[in-house]
Amino acid sequence: MAKEKREVKQYVDPKKASPTQIAEALALLNQKIDRQERIKSGEIKGGKKWSELTQTEKDKFKASNTRRSAKQKLILAKAEKAGIKVTEAEVDAFLKAKA
Repeated sequence: MAKEKREVKQYVDPKKASPTQIAEALALLNQKIDRQERIKSGEIKGGKKWSELTQTEKDKFKASNTRRSAKQKLILAKAEKAGIKVTEAEVDAFLKAKA
């Protein structure tokens, strides 16, 4: 499956752009380039943004999330059937310990 290229509307005429708009655009471009450089140097992982994923990668991610969700629901159902209950005090203690 070929990745479809989305056409982006042009809202600002480059010849009529204000200095503020140009500064904002350059700041975004600098952030993008900085992120790419940090990925190349290994400072951060090169995880892709959702918009950068191919349809195959998105399908794989959705399938794993569906499977994980189903597993959690089954575990909860089995716990309830076994009589395992969680009180609000236990939840509060867990969150307090985690923070």
